Parts: sequence; structure tokens; C-alpha cells
Amino acid sequence: MKSMDVVKAIELSNKCDSIENIECVSKIDYEATSNGIKAFGKIEVSISAIKEEQIINDTENIDLDIFAPFEKLIEDTSLSVNLNSHVYEFDKELNVLNIVFKFDIDGLIEEDEQTDVFEDLLDDSNSMMITKKYILSGYNDTYESIANKYDISEAYLRQINDDKKLEHKALVIISNT
Repeated sequence: MKSMDVVKAIELSNKCDSIENIECVSKIDYEATSNGIKAFGKIEVSISAIKEEQIINDTENIDLDIFAPFEKLIEDTSLSVNLNSHVYEFDKELNVLNIVFKFDIDGLIEEDEQTDVFEDLLDDSNSMMITKKYILSGYNDTYESIANKYDISEAYLRQINDDKKLEHKALVIISNT
């Protein structure tokens, strides 16, 4: 089984003070094409936010579209994509909820190279394309250790992340292109 982490930024319609909770439910269908299998559907994100001590509930639907060519599949009908979990970070200043969706994918040929870098792979024509690459920080990660791991300068890394404090599972921008 492989895993895939996907980041999605959601601009909230109401200005909020904080996020109380989010719940994510996926509905995924499959379609065989002439050269692979397409997994498509929606992720329903139910958001409970706090504004001036009042709870505001909102729902966002995010389109999902993943394609696996036959040469990457163990068998021609073996693709299975499941939303395993999610983590989020709320940017109060921008009123943006950044969510990392964690998917389990069965049926893909295992490759030697493992990566923990992810980009915006969700098909959502109503939002801007995210052109940043993120990682989730580990327990003992520092700007220096992340910069060394991804061969970038520590100063650049601090700059594009506004020198924010690194906590476990914090979203860290590693590329701003």
C-alpha cells in the first residue's frame, strides 16, 4: 500500500477567529479508460468555526480526480483510493484553512523512492492553483534539518515560512514556485 498526502487551501466565506473542528468524508468512484484507471469523486469537508464566540457551520465540497496508468498498476483493475485521515492548520490572518488529506492507495506497483512532498492534486476549478510544495514537520524538525534534507537554504526556508515556530505536524513550505 502506498500513501499520498494532498494539500488543499480553502478560503472561508465567513471571517473566523478559530476552527473548532473539521470532518472529511470522501465518495470515490472508479472508471477504466483506455490507458489506466481514474478515481474521481468528492471530499465533503464539514467545518465548525468560531466567530465572536459563536459557532458557524459550513460545508465545502472538493472535487477529486486521480489517474493511474496501467503501467503503474499491479493489475489492470486493482486501484483503490481511501481517505485515511486529515490534519489542518488555520491561517487566521488570511482566513484560509490548509488541510492535508492522507490517502491510502492500494494496487500501485511499489517503487523504491519514497517522498513526503506533496502538491495540490485536487481538481477544483473554483480555486487558485497552489504552486507551493509543503511537508509536515516531524517532532524534532528544525529549519536547519529541513533545509539540509531538501537541499535549500535555511534563510530562504525561514523567509517563505515567516519564521513561524515549528511544531509537530506543522505545514512547512519548502518551495514557493
